[in-house]
Amino acid sequence: MHLFTLEARPITDAAGVSRPVTAGEDPDAGLVATVRGGGLEAFEELVRRHSRRVYRTLVGILGDSAKAQDAMQDAFLKAFEHLSQFQVRSKFSTWLLSIARNTALQALRERENVESLDEKGRVDEEEFRPRQVRTWQDPEQLYAEAEIRRLVEQGVMRLPVKYRVVITLRDIEQLPTEEVARVLSLSVPALKARLLRGRLMLRELLSPYFTEGAKATNL
Repeated sequence: MHLFTLEARPITDAAGVSRPVTAGEDPDAGLVATVRGGGLEAFEELVRRHSRRVYRTLVGILGDSAKAQDAMQDAFLKAFEHLSQFQVRSKFSTWLLSIARNTALQALRERENVESLDEKGRVDEEEFRPRQVRTWQDPEQLYAEAEIRRLVEQGVMRLPVKYRVVITLRDIEQLPTEEVARVLSLSVPALKARLLRGRLMLRELLSPYFTEGAKATNL
């Protein structure tokens, strides 16, 4: 997949109708215009605004902080080089994250011996069966919000790569199911099956912390 074939999504109104993004709706529109006009220092502000989310997305996909740092540099460089191709009808932040996601996925596909992210040659995904099926208490009653976030992030990093990518794109980045399936070259049913198994794996990894009888000593 070419890096820039995945276009950023336009705004959808309350009736579900897509419409262009106006300059007033995109907080980055002024900076983008300045960069296009030759004000390179404005791009540094765009980097400051979006580096944290871009980095979190890349770590979630790549599972490695050092590789995420490298991919982030590549993503911002590609965004700068291709800023003239950015369509104002969509938000700059959405377009930038599309570049970051594709940069990370391309890096995954280039790794040797990496698990396949698509359906070709995939292993039997029916093998996983959750062993711990206990009723979860409300996590808010057990842990502070920061601890919950830390535990979930650690759990996602422990998932096999193909499940980690699906969970990151669908549940953390909240992309539509159809878009995630297209990005990963999966059919929608296959994507849904993989997402379900990834969620079950994550749930089992976190069960010691969120089931009845969980103790703070598990932290």
